[in-house]
Amino acid sequence: ASRLELAVPRTANALLLNQGEAAQAFLRTALFEAPNQTLSDGQLGGLFNEAAQRGKFPALLRALEPALELPPAPGSRVRLLDPRVAKRMAVVQGRLGRHGEALALLDRLRKERPEDAEVLVAIGDLHLAKGDKDAARAAYT
Repeated sequence: ASRLELAVPRTANALLLNQGEAAQAFLRTALFEAPNQTLSDGQLGGLFNEAAQRGKFPALLRALEPALELPPAPGSRVRLLDPRVAKRMAVVQGRLGRHGEALALLDRLRKERPEDAEVLVAIGDLHLAKGDKDAARAAYT
């Protein structure tokens, strides 16, 4: 098993025990030691489902910060967002009422991935949640 595969259950357990810093440390260490690995959809889904069931979204957001950016491409220093992590984090931020943070994250992702329709829908959904129907309509169209 890879370091990242071992870190995910440890991260989930730390979240359940209200040990957000430990959860973040598990993921940060695993990603540092295996910089070309990223969380799978299943791993992300499991962490988000666990956090949702236990009301641990704030701790999960902190824990996932190390996984938010992908490793730079060979010969580059530019770090792009991992779209799967960024979209899920934005949804959680929106549920926590942190609409500004969620929109800033999605706006960065939209600039990096202008062809990604899911990002535009997520932006529209956030504006709708804030009650800004005009901004939501603009994002959807």
